[in-house]
Amino acid sequence: MRIVTYARISRERETSSQLANQRERLAKWCEATGNVLAGHAEDGDISGAVPPLRRDGFRGAIVMLESGQADAIAVVAFDRVARSVPDLLWTLDEFKKRGWEFISLRESFDTSTAVGRLFLTMCAAFAAFERDIVSERTRFALAARKERGLVVDGRTVPYGYKVGDDGKMQPNTFERAVVDAIIRLRRDGKSYEVIAEKLNETFHVDPRTGRPFIRRRISKIIQTLLRRGEISAEARHELFLPTVPVRLGSKIVERKLPSLLTETMEKRSEAAAAEAAAPDPSTTDALDEA
Repeated sequence: MRIVTYARISRERETSSQLANQRERLAKWCEATGNVLAGHAEDGDISGAVPPLRRDGFRGAIVMLESGQADAIAVVAFDRVARSVPDLLWTLDEFKKRGWEFISLRESFDTSTAVGRLFLTMCAAFAAFERDIVSERTRFALAARKERGLVVDGRTVPYGYKVGDDGKMQPNTFERAVVDAIIRLRRDGKSYEVIAEKLNETFHVDPRTGRPFIRRRISKIIQTLLRRGEISAEARHELFLPTVPVRLGSKIVERKLPSLLTETMEKRSEAAAAEAAAPDPSTTDALDEA
């Protein structure tokens, strides 16, 4: 019988050497059983949760079966094909409809009988259970690392910090200088655009990205500071309230929205008071006539 072998490793738990071990074990099995090794397909760093037909390697094995180059597919264990019960049963049903054989070296079962299908379903259910347990443990481990201040991956390091040799975050001298400059310039009433220009003059580029500062980058850094609680409530109200462009004479400057509203209300109150204090023109005319 002509066999196309298939191997897969998961990105979370396995290494490339295990992929080679699967390939070697399948080749030896073909030789020992007198079957012809028609070809080999594999998927590296692919989770068992991914449906089989969404994997390039497995689709390659299916092409060999459809083209008549192979009569069966062999794997070291059925969970190499799928760790989901519906995915595995659907795959085996499709194999049965097309007359293809499915061979698993670790499990010995006959899918043509009711007992064999029951055994397969139970094994697939345990494989799905194992995958769910691993995912749950991974989530708990990541949450615990965050609580202890350990870095989960490079993308989670907030601006102004770096990863120390012990895996914990520590201040990044260059980025903290940028943060201090942003706070100082913002306290002076500078807009995000002006802050970006000043930072480019001083630091030339962002220490983290290697690119010039822009308004959006300044806003993102400020949001990071706010989320981490590095700015007190008073300073937050003082420094980082939204601004709007206001025309003052021939210039357009940015003013903080609450301050702008306050000034507008004060001006309206002053105007109303002045209007109330002004004498009534009709009354004045009547007095003049008298």
